[in-house]
Amino acid sequence: MDNWLLTYSTCDDDERMKTFSVRMMEGGAYELIGIKMIFFIILENDQYYLIVFDLQNGAITVIDHMPDCTPLVGIRDHQDYYIKDTPYKVNHMVDAYLKRSEHPAKDQIAAAKIKRSNINWATLAHPMDNAVFLMQHMQKFNGINEPFECGFSGH
Repeated sequence: MDNWLLTYSTCDDDERMKTFSVRMMEGGAYELIGIKMIFFIILENDQYYLIVFDLQNGAITVIDHMPDCTPLVGIRDHQDYYIKDTPYKVNHMVDAYLKRSEHPAKDQIAAAKIKRSNINWATLAHPMDNAVFLMQHMQKFNGINEPFECGFSGH
């Protein structure tokens, strides 16, 4: 997702939604029918992490290899769009997109709370390997009702 969509103060909801819809159609996933999960790769503060929309189970999960105490990935909601953290901004766009396309999971996702995945391999070490963590997380995450194990050792 284009970062300016989330941070540029003169960009309104209609413009964000139009650009978001174009990007979704470019990916061939306009209606998302038959899609179980949507993965958004986020690069923020020189760190990769995932926001996963589990359409099958009505859940939103942030997956980050950094420990929960690390403030690089925030999960803060706010009335003011520009003060919200990125996961809430992405959620806002996906929620609007699902409603607009009348997706069967629209109500489940609208009611879902964003949760951070608690992983036992979270580490502050290996900051240069965050893309490797990201790729493993994308390969191994099968939804909130499935065991999530990447083969990394815990701390």
